[in-house]
Amino acid sequence: MSALQCAAGFACSISTPAEHFRRQTPQTPRRRHSISPRAFWPFTQTKKATSPAVIKEAKSKLAQLAGTKYGHNLSESQKQDVRNALKELEALDSSDIRQKALGGSNWKLLYTESTGSSGGKIGPLVGQVFPEDQPGIYINKLQLGPIRADLSANYDYSGANKINVSFIDIAAFLGPLQLIRKDFGGRSGFWKLTYHDEDLRILYTNQNNVFVLQRAE
Repeated sequence: MSALQCAAGFACSISTPAEHFRRQTPQTPRRRHSISPRAFWPFTQTKKATSPAVIKEAKSKLAQLAGTKYGHNLSESQKQDVRNALKELEALDSSDIRQKALGGSNWKLLYTESTGSSGGKIGPLVGQVFPEDQPGIYINKLQLGPIRADLSANYDYSGANKINVSFIDIAAFLGPLQLIRKDFGGRSGFWKLTYHDEDLRILYTNQNNVFVLQRAE
């Protein structure tokens, strides 16, 4: 429309040079940035496998904190340090024990908070504890000088990290001579295995006593 027509009263708009340029220049559509919910939802992230070096360091730390007498000579503060080290290791293992072979191996006790003979205590004395794990049968062996006590139990799996235990008997020996044998008459319980690999186990009894076992060399 001409300027003359505008002056004659026709409805029109007169563009400035800048406005004219904006109309002639094609506009680039704005890009919308979308953020995936994965960035804020940690459970959707793929869990990275823990490196063997991290596990080895955690187990070494635990062994140092546990001391040499299965924890029986540790203060409450030192025991709490051990409990914290146990939690660190337990966080590194989420495997199903039903997929691992538990039987056919010999172990030694590293740490416990049990004050009974299963934890190596006989009165004020502390003996050596060597658990023996046969397929379906567990034997906890306590050695104190020439005296040995064997606690035997049957076990089977009842979940991803739970083991049902049925105690058989306990027998005491002086050298090769059996002194006494006591039948448990079907007494049973369960263990919760919170960490397990080729050379370390962490388990809790149904009485909440913790036992940490190392594979015997």
